[in-house]
Amino acid sequence: MKRKLIVAVSLALAIVAIGCLCAGPLALGKSEDIQSFPTAPGVGDKSVLFYDDFSNPDSAWDQGSWNNGGADYYNGGYRVTVPSDINISAYLHQSFPQDVIVEVDVTAIGGSSGKLFAGIVCRHQSDGSEYSFSVSREGTYGVAGIGAIQQDIGTSIGTIQKKWEWPAGWPETYHIRMDCIGNQLSLYVNGYLVETATDAVIPSGGEVGFFGGHWTGTTMEYLFDNLVVYQP
Repeated sequence: MKRKLIVAVSLALAIVAIGCLCAGPLALGKSEDIQSFPTAPGVGDKSVLFYDDFSNPDSAWDQGSWNNGGADYYNGGYRVTVPSDINISAYLHQSFPQDVIVEVDVTAIGGSSGKLFAGIVCRHQSDGSEYSFSVSREGTYGVAGIGAIQQDIGTSIGTIQKKWEWPAGWPETYHIRMDCIGNQLSLYVNGYLVETATDAVIPSGGEVGFFGGHWTGTTMEYLFDNLVVYQP
């Protein structure tokens, strides 16, 4: 399977610069203790549809530089460099069923420690429609969002809309998980439920992927690892 470099669409996967729900001020009122939030159900009994630990630099993810950003294999993971004005997304060009559970580890690197804006997407369609699950961190606080994106226009549909404190003992690598099952959408970070939504605007299956989000005035670097897609 060949790979094309620095293009929007490759034979196996794609990286594109898209408009998306973006990181903004964390102004949602008093912060709460995330460790008091509900926890994620287990996945030990779920079938694995896809897995990549990014240890193989020939596994067909794009590598190169464009739009003042880029992506490459780095330290056993997949590094995404995001300029200050756009988001960079990586899509697995493989169609999955409507119902999937997707999880990935992400670390802000290269001087980006203390800030995070990254996430996962499901049901990505050829016209740009998808569900976007994002986690943002600024200093000791975090927020999450779920967006329904139709032809690159995003609408926030999350219902929890809480700000929480990042526990002091958490490492800089965060485990993000999304459950995209029927019209029920759930987002977890480090095993805690941080956002939910009920929506049916994108009812069919599609591609999955992940993204590194931009931060105004700052170039961000993210290292993604251990991408898993489950059948619920």
